[in-house]
Amino acid sequence: MIAIVPKDCRGPAFTKMVSIIVPVYNVEKYLPACLDSLAAQTMPKEQMEVLLINDGSPDGSAAIAQRYAAQYGWIRYFSKENEGLSATRNYGIARAKGKYLLFLDSDDSLAPETVQSVVHFFDKHADEVDLVAYPDQPYQNGQRLRPHFRYRFLPVSGVYDLNEVPFALMTRVSVAVKNRFAENVLFDTNPAFRHEDQKYCTEVVSARFKIGYCNKGEYRYNKDNAGSIVATYFYAYYIFESTIAWFESLFAQYEGAVPRYVQALLVNDLNWKTKASILLPTHYAPAAFAHAKARVQALLQRVDTEIILTHPEMDPFHAQYFLQWKYGADETVKLLAGPRDFAVARQDTLFYSAKRIELFLTKFKLKDGTLRLIGFLKSPVFNYTQPPQLFACVNGRAAKEIELPLRESSWSYYKTKEKTNRFWGFLWELPTEGLRSLSFSVLLEGNRIDTTYGFLQDSPFQPRHRRASVFWDGLEIRCEAGTFYFKAAGAEESNQRRDLRRYYFVHSRRILLLREAMQRWQKKKRRIWLYYDCAGVRRDNAYEQFRHDFPLADGIERYYVVNDDLDRRALFDRRSSRRILRFGSKEHKRLFLQAEKVITAFIEPKNYIPFSTEIPHLSDYFRYDLIYLQHGVLHAHLPWKYSLDRLNLDKEVISTHFERQNLIENYGFSEDYLLPTRMPRYDHIDRDAPAQKKILLAPSWRKYLVGMDARQQWTPKHGYFLKSDYFRQMQGFLNSPALAQLLERYDYTLEFQLHPILAFYREHFQFQSPRVRFSVPGTPESDYAVFLTDISSFVFDFAYLRRAILYFVPDLDLFHAGMNDYSALDMPLEDGLGPLVTDAEQAVEALGALLANDCQPQPQYREKTEQLFLETTNSCDQIYRALIAE
Repeated sequence: MIAIVPKDCRGPAFTKMVSIIVPVYNVEKYLPACLDSLAAQTMPKEQMEVLLINDGSPDGSAAIAQRYAAQYGWIRYFSKENEGLSATRNYGIARAKGKYLLFLDSDDSLAPETVQSVVHFFDKHADEVDLVAYPDQPYQNGQRLRPHFRYRFLPVSGVYDLNEVPFALMTRVSVAVKNRFAENVLFDTNPAFRHEDQKYCTEVVSARFKIGYCNKGEYRYNKDNAGSIVATYFYAYYIFESTIAWFESLFAQYEGAVPRYVQALLVNDLNWKTKASILLPTHYAPAAFAHAKARVQALLQRVDTEIILTHPEMDPFHAQYFLQWKYGADETVKLLAGPRDFAVARQDTLFYSAKRIELFLTKFKLKDGTLRLIGFLKSPVFNYTQPPQLFACVNGRAAKEIELPLRESSWSYYKTKEKTNRFWGFLWELPTEGLRSLSFSVLLEGNRIDTTYGFLQDSPFQPRHRRASVFWDGLEIRCEAGTFYFKAAGAEESNQRRDLRRYYFVHSRRILLLREAMQRWQKKKRRIWLYYDCAGVRRDNAYEQFRHDFPLADGIERYYVVNDDLDRRALFDRRSSRRILRFGSKEHKRLFLQAEKVITAFIEPKNYIPFSTEIPHLSDYFRYDLIYLQHGVLHAHLPWKYSLDRLNLDKEVISTHFERQNLIENYGFSEDYLLPTRMPRYDHIDRDAPAQKKILLAPSWRKYLVGMDARQQWTPKHGYFLKSDYFRQMQGFLNSPALAQLLERYDYTLEFQLHPILAFYREHFQFQSPRVRFSVPGTPESDYAVFLTDISSFVFDFAYLRRAILYFVPDLDLFHAGMNDYSALDMPLEDGLGPLVTDAEQAVEALGALLANDCQPQPQYREKTEQLFLETTNSCDQIYRALIAE
């Protein structure tokens, strides 16, 4: 029978030992497991109650909840209109009859002994604490994940002073609190505030700053259902103002020193959001953005340096970022250097100390008598100092010491998309003839400092790969005590291979077999080139280059690698179809280990490397050159992804003068790494083909409009999508009566091309005009007279055709807020290849102006597109000739 209670049931006394408040919304998949875990509790059921509150759930959750309430008398069922999680918890708090309150989200569960253990502990310590925590164990795909770091500071059951253990942070409601009835703390119901659990717990503990911890029981946090909200609503676009205002009000409660626990709450919030690249409101205008940073700085100035330096999840480099933010241009922060170490300190407070500066090498490659190095100097002290100087000492002679030019490295974006540090990068080539040794040192504000080396995980120089030496290009290279030593390869090579054979015989027979196979294959000296596009992409640049290169009689074996089901008969003739490899197949792996060239349109290693854990153990055998054809002209601002010191490439194909300047100035490239040939597909876009009376609208995808499941597959969020400005404005434009009139008047059709990632939303787009329709796959780009897009690099294909371009970005603020993985373009929309509009009405008006002008771009845009591309022809042939000459 369903319990019915009066609207206001609060009273001065409790009738149960514990009330468990369970909000319910769209959890039909998880609710039975949640409620079964409550039925399995060892707590006597007459002493507990469960308040099951349906928050207007539109799925089958209500029926499940009612069924359990009818079955168990200790479950009370309520139903109300949708108000959100916080209001629903408050609804339960107002109706709870228990001495203690517990909270359980309806997609989570509790271990059987949890409620009884926590209640028993609370009764023992009720005079000491107002909140009791217990273990909170996250699970994903049935696997236990690492618990929150707070439990490192709560080793055993007991009472803890939060100012002595400030990092025992209560940020979730896997807690029990006292039921104070009319005096209960309530959850913040502001929909723009997303730290309601943290705020609630902080208000509960603020009277004593003590908590109890019961190490028995377990809150089982189901992270299978947690990704999409975190990925969307924690961006600064939504919550910066409400979050910073809460911290300001919290700090304002204390005239003197802020409690250490409260300081730790702020530092923790800044730290995890910085790592997730969602801290700052990058969509703000410059003055507003500067003010936002100043508000954060004002809070940091009240935080103890020790709290920043000792946060258990704080990266040491990010700690210096926050300290620099805290102290600003404080002249008392100084570099201190001695004969054996150096440090940064402020007065008597040490920020950082070390004996050496790390020189991190992202490329160390010998080929044809030349050593190519790419790397950067990495130290927290650079946040406070003038740029360093880097010197290379060749063959141990000071007279041969060479100063290498430095520029800021992309690794200044350290483990985040915010620039947190100042690292200094370099490129250098030197001949190996006569080279015996090579070492480096740094001069920093007049102090000479030695270096230590860092390497990427797949580098053969990684100490954990157990190689005393690396053998390349007829040389033995040994790294020892800060110096690289070079000599002609001799008996040491066979000795080391014998030692490695013994090691892998014991530890990994698979690696042993691969290494011995590679040794045999390399003796055959086959010339193998592999070509890659990407899953779901048909006829991209690697395909076009493969088609050009395959018939050439030059002794090279060529293979096109696919990882989806291509229509081979449509794309390849009988002879070339025999050279198609399935990605990850045994044949692909075998040929990859022998490859001379890897030619790819997509640079992510998972797109072309068919191995995962084996690569570090095989990298001393690799000889291939990596050629990046690109799949589009790079104009998204992504230095943390596409800078030269992030890529292990040897050549990158460019198509425009803009790219050459942009890659050299902003991405750390030199001319030597660029192939100015244009992408292969431009050989097959007919610039002279006349346009038909057709318009194409092809917006890019939106990361914030999709979810991701436990298998890392994109999933729809239909409700969220239908409420988005993106959908409403796109649909409004496509069904605009004014647009229909324009198309009728000028006898044009408009085709809409939804990005493949958003294909599951196609059903939501309905067209009222017969002149508006979905595009037909395979339609030549040259058919279209006008191209409408947003942030897509597809725009450059239409610039190549010299077509009229219109940027239609209905969610411009969300883009600048970083909601689609980046927040800026290297070619800003405001200074792009056509006019920019941000709503449907403006888009119709701008399109009308183009149609009235016979779809001709305005003079300033025509001039820009005509001067944009490199004036070359036969791109595929030029690429081939450049590669064969290498």
